[in-house]
Amino acid sequence: MIELNHPPQIIQPEPWSNWFIRDGEMDLIDAIAYVDWLRDCVVAHRTPKPRLKALSVYDVANAQFLARRLLLEKLGFWKQ
Repeated sequence: MIELNHPPQIIQPEPWSNWFIRDGEMDLIDAIAYVDWLRDCVVAHRTPKPRLKALSVYDVANAQFLARRLLLEKLGFWKQ
């Protein structure tokens, strides 16, 4: 899996996390850096198919939610 070579900086795993569900809390800056790394080093270049199969629809959704949150924060619609 991708996480073995470049593990995300998880602060605290979610209670429902297990081997197949890897949900957890991350600092926003670490999440941005991890999505950037996934795009630059895994998806954007020629990558062996087994590595690409490790990315799930949940990884894509998480990246989209992160981008949405950043955009909404910048526009002033997301209050912390």
